[in-house]
Amino acid sequence: MNPFAGILTVANPWWLIGIPLSGMALLAVYRKRSKGVRILVPSTFIWQQLAMDIQAPKKRFLPLRFLFDWLLCSLLCIAVAEVTLVQSHQDGVLIIDNSLSSFAIIPGVHGNKHVIDTIKDAAKETIRTNNSLRWSIYSTADQIQPLGTENLSASEALAIVDTVTAQYVNDEIERLFQNIRIKSPRAKVFVVTDRPLRGQALVPQQASEVITVRDNTLIWSNLALQSLALTPTADGQGQMIRARIRSYSSKTLPIEVFLKRSDRLTIPLEKKTASVPALGEVQVELPLTSITSGGFLVGFESTDARFQQNDQIAEDNTAWFAYTNVLPKISVVSPLSLKQLGLEALSAYTFVTTTLEELTKNPPEESLRAIIHR
Repeated sequence: MNPFAGILTVANPWWLIGIPLSGMALLAVYRKRSKGVRILVPSTFIWQQLAMDIQAPKKRFLPLRFLFDWLLCSLLCIAVAEVTLVQSHQDGVLIIDNSLSSFAIIPGVHGNKHVIDTIKDAAKETIRTNNSLRWSIYSTADQIQPLGTENLSASEALAIVDTVTAQYVNDEIERLFQNIRIKSPRAKVFVVTDRPLRGQALVPQQASEVITVRDNTLIWSNLALQSLALTPTADGQGQMIRARIRSYSSKTLPIEVFLKRSDRLTIPLEKKTASVPALGEVQVELPLTSITSGGFLVGFESTDARFQQNDQIAEDNTAWFAYTNVLPKISVVSPLSLKQLGLEALSAYTFVTTTLEELTKNPPEESLRAIIHR
């Protein structure tokens, strides 16, 4: 990425202040020089008259030379001010996972919705939260080729995200992530996915933020876990979980958010209380001290919440979200075989064929459920 593209401003206040100040300072210097005081000016070095100026300074005001020196000082002010502006600017790279699993559809009372729509919503929220960055958008389906141009403003990046669609590919995120890290080593990289990053430890370690989403808009409940983000702590010494919880209730609901190991039986590692505003959402941060090989679970409880029993809601009114190393199982409802669907050779998921009736009767307990139509 070119850090200077689209950054130079027409009227940066720093150099607008610096130019007249440098002119006044230079005028004072020239008045001193006209009285015989030996003071060097920028043009002295350019015209290679250092010895002459020191030995025999001019005892008169030279307007043309003053203007020339002021021009040099003005260019220096502009250069310093613009470099400062560029250094304060940072590039952002957004990786959108639009691979096979984003075709997932969960039927509900409010209609069907693809997981890719929830991924795009989380991507847009990331852009809005970091609207000072200049963006480049990538998708796992397109790999190293960015979507649209680079160095996008927040509004331009939001428009690009709207164009992303799910694709019948199963590319790994880490390969794309490594290519981007080589191309833009200083950029802040955000990853939005619905997949556990199994065997891809480099991504959560080096990314600025990994946002894992679920399609919760179809849960017949008044509270839902909208997204989880694995992100470095402020001091950069550790990791933390940023949980975003959405309310579909007409009143404010108190909640308790906690982090447990994946066996669900141990005492919570972290616990925080919060309130979710009516028809709004709240963000809760939980420090992550360690990740076991089995992963971890983020849950929340609320005495005032209403939950629908399904694969995401436990009997104790706790909504769970797993970030594990276990292969997710996708239930496929289709008259075609796995081979005909092109799913047989994909290793990132375990696919099983089933019927819609069976899926409704016995919803799976794995971390990902999907119905794929083709």
